[in-house]
Amino acid sequence: MLQTERLLSEAGHDVVPFAMSDDGNDPSEWSDYFVPARHYFEGSTVRRVGDSLAVIYSLDARRRLRGLLRAARPDVAHLHNVYHQLSLSIVDELRSARIPIVMTLHDYKAACPNYHLLTHDGLCQRCVGGAYWNAVRHRCLKGSVAGSAIAAVEAYVNRIRKQYAKVDLFLAPSTFLRDVMVRAGLPPNRIEVLRNAVPAAARPRPVPAHPRFVYFGRLSAEKGVDAILDASAEISAGIDLTVFGTGPLEDDLRRRVEREGLAVQLKGFVSREVLEDELTTTTAALLPSKCYENCPMSLLEAGALGVPTIASDIGGIPELVTSGVDGLLVPVGDGRALAEAVNRLAAAPALVASLGEAAHRRVSEQHDEARYAEALLAYYVRVLDARRPRVAS
Repeated sequence: MLQTERLLSEAGHDVVPFAMSDDGNDPSEWSDYFVPARHYFEGSTVRRVGDSLAVIYSLDARRRLRGLLRAARPDVAHLHNVYHQLSLSIVDELRSARIPIVMTLHDYKAACPNYHLLTHDGLCQRCVGGAYWNAVRHRCLKGSVAGSAIAAVEAYVNRIRKQYAKVDLFLAPSTFLRDVMVRAGLPPNRIEVLRNAVPAAARPRPVPAHPRFVYFGRLSAEKGVDAILDASAEISAGIDLTVFGTGPLEDDLRRRVEREGLAVQLKGFVSREVLEDELTTTTAALLPSKCYENCPMSLLEAGALGVPTIASDIGGIPELVTSGVDGLLVPVGDGRALAEAVNRLAAAPALVASLGEAAHRRVSEQHDEARYAEALLAYYVRVLDARRPRVAS
C-alpha cells in the first residue's frame, strides 16, 4: 500500500490515506479521520463485545470515511487489507458516494476466515465456497473458538450482504489466488492478475565465496521456518544458515536451536538496509512456506539483487520460480529435500550465478515498478469509465 502511494505521488497524483490510527503511522494531514485501533481481547467485556461487532460491520469506520470523502472528494478508492480494523462496511459508504472501488487481494480472506487456507492439520480449502462454519470447528483463528466464531460470522455477513459484489475490480497478485477467488464466488470478469513490484539493482550481486543461506520474514507457523531447522542436521559442514525476523514462533525456535544444538543463527529483526547488505553475501534465500503464498515480496526482493530462492512448490510460488532456471522448488514441509537443495547450491557456484542472473532478469522485466504503476492507472481509468453514463449515438 505504501509503495502504491509513493508511485502514484511520484506520478503527480494526489493520494489520500484512510487507515487505523497507530503510533507507527507515517504523518498525514488526514489522520484526524482515521479509525481508532481496536484491541479485541483487551479491556472490559463491553469494550471487547463492541470491538468484536465492529470487526463484522463498523458504523464508526463508515462515519469517519464519510467525513474524509466530503473533504477529499477522491476519484477512485483502492482498498488494501481493510478487514478487522476498518471492515467491509466502508464499501457501503464508497458505493453511497458513487466512488469506484479497486481492491487488492493480498490473501485468501474473501474465501477463508483465517486468511491462509491453512489450519491445524495442514493446507485447507474447506471454507472455499461458503462453508465458514469449518473455521469454528477447527478453531482456525489462533486456536480460539470465540475468535474463529467472530471471523466466521463476519464471512457469512459479508456473503449475505454481497459486499464483494459491490467492488468494481479486484487485483490478485497471483493466478493461483485468482482461481481460488473464482471458486469462492467472486466474479471472474472483475479479477485481474497484477503481480507485486520491486525496484531491482542495476546488476546481480557477485556469488559469495562462502556458502550462506538466509531466511527473512515473519516467524510464524505458515512460513515453515521449522523446515529450516529440520534440514540443518543434513546440511554439509561449513554452510551457514541464518534466519532474520521476528514473530510468534521466535521463542520456540530459539529454544529448539539451543536444545538440539542446531547450526542455525537466529538474528531477530533487522532494518531493511541491514538486510539488503546481508543479502549481497547470500548464496540463496530460503522460503519454505507451508501456506499458499501469492506473490511473496521476500522472493522478489532477493531476486532484485540477483539472489535465487529455494522455495516450496505451492500456491503462487511456481508462477515466480522455474526450478533449475531462476531458483529451486522443493516439496512443502520436506526438510530433507530442502537440505539437498542447499547442499546442491553450496557445491555449485556456477549454478548459483546462473540462477541469480535469471532471477534478476525476471524481476527486472516482470516486476518493474514503472510498469506496475502504469497498469494500476489503467485499471483506475477502466473503473472510472465503467461508471460514466453512456451517451446514445
